[in-house]
Amino acid sequence: MKICRLFSNLDPYRQLDPEQLAAISRTYRKTSIPAGAFLIRQGQPVSRIGFILSGTAKVTVYDHVGDELPCGHLNDGDLLFDIAVLTGDHASSNVVSLKASTWFLQSRESFLHTIDRYRPLKDYFYKKTAMGVRWGHEIFCKDFMPGFCDDRCATYRLPFLRKALQFIHGNYQQQITLEMVARETAMSKYHFSRLFKQHMGLSFKQYLNRQRIEAAKSLIATSGYNITEASFAVGFNDASYFSRVFREIEGGPPKRLLSLSDSTVSKAG
Repeated sequence: MKICRLFSNLDPYRQLDPEQLAAISRTYRKTSIPAGAFLIRQGQPVSRIGFILSGTAKVTVYDHVGDELPCGHLNDGDLLFDIAVLTGDHASSNVVSLKASTWFLQSRESFLHTIDRYRPLKDYFYKKTAMGVRWGHEIFCKDFMPGFCDDRCATYRLPFLRKALQFIHGNYQQQITLEMVARETAMSKYHFSRLFKQHMGLSFKQYLNRQRIEAAKSLIATSGYNITEASFAVGFNDASYFSRVFREIEGGPPKRLLSLSDSTVSKAG
């Protein structure tokens, strides 16, 4: 897989033109990482960032007595990143390869040079980092809701929004409606629709479609599904409507992703 093709499906790189993506891709190197290897080690400088092409890595933090606390996993297409990349401080977490994996990696210096050159990248990474810092501060505020720690946004702490998102994420493969989700939050569909759009910046239907498209992309890219199979698996009951929504969200037809998946399989073979 060419990295510029990977970039064309990822924010914020998809905002750049093909020539810019080609220039950026030359700063990355395809690298094999063995199982058990640290890509980032807590308390040490971060020397590289990149994307996982195939494999899985775990993200953890050591606490004050040295116990390892799980924070999540990185899978195909996810970004290897730590706030220390921007600040120059030591890493706040560990990222360890769980099995032999393949990555596109570049040096921290090259990454900083790249985002300085392309404003959309700089805006994206600093804003995402700011959101993470904000969340880190807000979990110590007196109004923090214990037991709920979603990494997307502090507004997810709202009870109605938490219930809605949990319902959507757990049922998007089925035929769910605005009325069904509103009922989960004990709201009228009109009141829920207004508040959901206010806090998420997307309508319920837009958010649901984005959730489904992301899931379909994963099925096509990593599980060998064709377009029709993927569309039905994630809750669309019309492959042509799926293709139209895909184009609206991704800026191109789903067959482009299917071609990319086929290219990756043939290259691996």
